[in-house]
Amino acid sequence: MSAAILFKTSKDLPPPFGGCAYFERSCDPFHPKVIQSALDKTIDSSDVPESGWMGIDWGENPICFIPDGTGYEKRNESFSIEEGYFPDGRMFAYPLGENGDYLKNRHQAEKAKRNNNGQSA
Repeated sequence: MSAAILFKTSKDLPPPFGGCAYFERSCDPFHPKVIQSALDKTIDSSDVPESGWMGIDWGENPICFIPDGTGYEKRNESFSIEEGYFPDGRMFAYPLGENGDYLKNRHQAEKAKRNNNGQSA
């Protein structure tokens, strides 16, 4: 018996959170141009489009990348998608509930701190 895919990830639908605290929209970290720019700072990879969701843990560390179009059988949690604290307007997906509220508050404080200090990501 084969499993039916009930949904696919997209810019409007993040993957299930699993072990991730939240997700942020991201380009593929394994895109050749992104890897080249990590090795050679003269290479600009800013034109590589967002193409999936980067899973972030509670320590703000990237732990996985899920490309758009990845299929899943079911979704057990609700979520909200909101603008994160980066100046590029990158979107973050948060689980609904106490943990999501905590993360949103933490990120709003970071955004205010960066705005007050004139910093950019």
